[in-house]
Amino acid sequence: MRAIDDVRHGRIVGDTWHKTARSSIHALRLPKPSWAVDGADLDAALRCGAEWLEIADLDTDRIWRCRLGAFSEYGKRIDYGRGAQVALAWAYGIWLQVRRLSLAFGE
Repeated sequence: MRAIDDVRHGRIVGDTWHKTARSSIHALRLPKPSWAVDGADLDAALRCGAEWLEIADLDTDRIWRCRLGAFSEYGKRIDYGRGAQVALAWAYGIWLQVRRLSLAFGE
């Protein structure tokens, strides 16, 4: 099975792993505000050759973007009972809010 098929949350298009989330539910608040991704999905995306992650936040209508390598450099492995994840804090200045979600779909 190819790595692209192993990404359970989202999809890979070109060099970018795209996924949707709701910051009110999925963003971590403690110890630092962060986005977290499934550890197995991260490994699969990297094996597939993805270099970027874009998270479409359905609550704020924003798309967040960062280099996947930042998870290896600055991420913290966590498991709060929902499986192994890697969290990357917003405070590092690595995340970019690249555009409004509605603009991404031409609305």
